[in-house]
Amino acid sequence: MKYREKSVLYACACLMKSQLSTRRFHKINCDIRTFVSKEREKTAIMES
Repeated sequence: MKYREKSVLYACACLMKSQLSTRRFHKINCDIRTFVSKEREKTAIMES
């Protein structure tokens, strides 16, 4: 696992613990997923 992905996951875990508003959390969660998948695509393109 790449360092950047790890830090994103840690940030996500912190948000889960501190975020009490479910609706806001869902949006953040979606944003993180989108960000991670976009980063993966970039890396895949660079590596190929």
